[in-house]
This record gives sequence, C-alpha cells and structure tokens, in this order.
Amino acid sequence: MATWDIQSNYYSGQGVVLIGSRDANGRPMGLKPVGNVRDLKIAIETNTIEHKESQSGQRAVDFRLTTETKASLTMTLEHYSRENLALALRGDGVLVNAGSVTSMASKFYGGAVMPLGHVKVSSVVVTKGATTLVAYTGSGSWDYKLNAEAGSIQFNGDSGSRATSGLVDGDDLEIDYSYAAQVRVDALTQAAPERFLRFEGLNTLAGNAPVVIEVPRFVIDPAKEYSLITGEEAAGFELSGSILIDNAITSGSKFFRQYMA
Repeated sequence: MATWDIQSNYYSGQGVVLIGSRDANGRPMGLKPVGNVRDLKIAIETNTIEHKESQSGQRAVDFRLTTETKASLTMTLEHYSRENLALALRGDGVLVNAGSVTSMASKFYGGAVMPLGHVKVSSVVVTKGATTLVAYTGSGSWDYKLNAEAGSIQFNGDSGSRATSGLVDGDDLEIDYSYAAQVRVDALTQAAPERFLRFEGLNTLAGNAPVVIEVPRFVIDPAKEYSLITGEEAAGFELSGSILIDNAITSGSKFFRQYMA
C-alpha cells in the first residue's frame, strides 16, 4: 500500500427528480416527481479572458479574468405525462372531459383521410344534407372507414363501391360523434417556465446512501427534438435549461447545493 493512499468513495446514482413552481420568496410550491429519468447531468461553464505580459519576450499568460459563470441541467425523461410534456414543449397540458360534437363541418374527398377534433371517438354519424353516409363494416358497399382510436375517417376512393351515389370531391358534410376523456398538449404557448428542482438520489455503491441536490432556479428550454418513432427502444425526451443565480439566498451557493451522508 502506498503511503498516501486514501479510501475512495465511488458513486453510481439513481433516484427521483421532483419539480415544482416557486413562490415569491423562491421556495417550492409543492414538488411533484417526474417519473423515471434515464439520465441527469449538471454542467458548469466559465468564460475567461487571458492577459499576456509584454516584458519577457514570451508573451506569457500572467492572469485570467473570468467574465462569465453559468450552469445548466439536462435530463432525459421517460414518463409521458401531460405535465412533463407541457414543460418540455413549453405549452399547456389540458384535461378534456368526455363529450360530443354535433354538425362539425367537413368535406368529402375520395380516398383521403379527414381528422376529427378528438381521439377515442364513437357514435360517428356522417351526413350529406339529409343523406346519412354508410360506414365500412367489413362487407358490402361503404362510404367511409373509421379509425376510432386516432379519431379520423377515410372516404372511399372507389366510386363504384360507394353506398351513396353522387358523392364528388368538395361535397359539404356534417359529422356528429362522441369522444372519451383525454389529454391534449398545446405546444409553444407559454413563456419560459422557471421551476424549483430537487433530486432525491442514492448512491448504489455506498449502501444506497442519500444524495440530494436542490436547484432553486431552473429555467427550462423547449425540447430540441421530440422523437415519435423510436424503433424498439423505450422513447425518452430531453428536458434541459439554465440554472440561474438566486440572489434571495443569503448563504452558501446561489446556484445549487448538494447534501450527502
């Protein structure tokens, strides 16, 4: 054993990330877990100006001036909740109660798909004036097929197999339907959200010893990308942003603090 060897403390982390709004004093207004987080990282960056002396003939750097100190946080979430998506997409997550739509204006285009205003639809009725169009049932003539889960209909592009004669592209239609309770996320409707973030972690290489980090001011950027077709992997989406200085803190770090045992 070398003379100056010490006991090394190794780290492999897991844990729960919690996010919440801030009150006027910068304290959290209740934190909520964001679900499974694949990775969580804090980055610290400084910008400096180097000064070179002009006496020795070496043009050596004799001091550095730090012009900027900043920190950022990045994590990959795997929990596709309306709250998480609203944060990542800088939008609103809306709970839509079950309901119905009557006389929704639409038009007929043979072979084309027309979206309805909701998903998980039922009791769909499509009419042209006083004539009710016929839905596809697996056999016989038909005018449209219904994708009830996605909330869309496809019109029959073969005029010879349509149940209703005289349908031409551009015909005015009306659609009635019901829909189940669902969630809608409207992207890019909000200003940059500022949140309080807390990581309640554990070190799996130290008997699950606690590791806690608090970030009082986390300003979240909109997601740089949002993957929708991901092959065989479980999809995730990035939540990243800046850790701002919190001048309301009078002692210790104004950026973030870590507790561990």
